[in-house]
Amino acid sequence: MKSLLIGSAVAFSLSLGTASTAGIKTPPREPMELEQSSLTNPVTLAVAKQSARKPVAKQSQPHQGYRCSGPSAGGGKSPPTGAAVVKRFKLTRLKRPTPTSAVVRVDATVDQPQGKELFYTFTVTSGRVIEDGPRATWTVEGVGTYTISLEVYDRGSGCVTFTSATYTIAKPRPTPNKGAEETGVASAAPKPQWEIDYENKMAIYNQELAKQRQAVADYERQKAQVEAKRAELRARAENTQAHWRAAVAACQAGDYSQCSGSPRP
Repeated sequence: MKSLLIGSAVAFSLSLGTASTAGIKTPPREPMELEQSSLTNPVTLAVAKQSARKPVAKQSQPHQGYRCSGPSAGGGKSPPTGAAVVKRFKLTRLKRPTPTSAVVRVDATVDQPQGKELFYTFTVTSGRVIEDGPRATWTVEGVGTYTISLEVYDRGSGCVTFTSATYTIAKPRPTPNKGAEETGVASAAPKPQWEIDYENKMAIYNQELAKQRQAVADYERQKAQVEAKRAELRARAENTQAHWRAAVAACQAGDYSQCSGSPRP
């Protein structure tokens, strides 16, 4: 019985070794087809299609209108034949001289009809504008919202294309400091650089003016001292002359004690 069991165990071990050795070279399996759920399949396809798309940049045109005369006028909403089209009307702030002012650059990109000469006119509700063809420099001051308009005139077709944009200058916010937070009072807005430079120049000017005024005062004081000395010398000379004349008169009258020959001081 023991021999039978041992033989069976050996045979079983040999069969395991053969199976493990043979497992190294397994025959190729048939490909298995995986079924996809009908719920996840459309989502996967949609994600794949979305990732395959390329982003497209949208270019929005500014709002514009048209005024034309003659048969080419059209309805005034769509570009008439031969009219210029404003593709871009952009405002860019260049600098802020003060917290309530700004210098704005205006750039207009216009499709010019072939062989046409265009004329550009800018108008503003406030401020000053310097025109340079389709570009302009706009200086605006004060808190509020302001509008700049552009008219492009085509002499050949007689059409005017117009558009506009707005620019807002907000009220500057006060910058509170530690003392203001404790007292509940907001501090004033910081001074712009041009105002600081102006105050420094005025301080230097006032110092120079004070020096000049001090020099004038010193001159007037010295002049008064010289005049006083002259007056004193003049009075002493007149007094000496008066004593001398009196002594001469007394000597001539017989008071020989006054005939000393030299006037008394």
